[in-house]
Amino acid sequence: MRFTPTIPIASRKLAHILLRSSLLLLVIGAVLSVRLIPFSLKVFHDLAEQMSVASSAGKPPDEAKVYATENALIDAKTFVAEDGRLYPLLSSNDSYYWLRAAQRVLDTGDPCDIKVGKECRDTLSLAPVGMVVSYGHSLHVRAIAGIQRIANWLHPGYPLSASAMVLPLVVGLLGCLPAFFLGSALGGPLGGLVAGLVIGLN
Repeated sequence: MRFTPTIPIASRKLAHILLRSSLLLLVIGAVLSVRLIPFSLKVFHDLAEQMSVASSAGKPPDEAKVYATENALIDAKTFVAEDGRLYPLLSSNDSYYWLRAAQRVLDTGDPCDIKVGKECRDTLSLAPVGMVVSYGHSLHVRAIAGIQRIANWLHPGYPLSASAMVLPLVVGLLGCLPAFFLGSALGGPLGGLVAGLVIGLN
């Protein structure tokens, strides 16, 4: 008679819980590490190093040149906020469009520069005529303003653009949790891992 070892049900459940917990922590760690990259000034050093390697035709990069390039990039792509710290600039015109709307919400409670009838208008776009703001009352604008209120309460002088950069981090973390559990329910631990990463990093 052959003996086949059996794993107690409690041990299997514990192993399953530990696997799911580990994968969830992996998803959260991956989302945090990727979403925090824009806040890191080390990005400028890495970029300067890549630029120096590309221009040195196979020779080791000159550290002085890397340092000078890094400083030039930092000067061009960052600003000093009211709190005295260095923050990266946002990367597109659209980002600043949303910031203006969020600033108006903070200043007046309304994302519109003016209202003409029921139309919300932005007076600076297509100035001097202005244009209708299609997404003025979007949750995106209100979320940036909400994060800014909390950030300024916790850290006076925190810039609005940094609050806008925090928003994808918050949304990514909030989105990866239900995605992980739904993916786990439909496709097991691997399904949860893939769903959490796809939603959290998208």
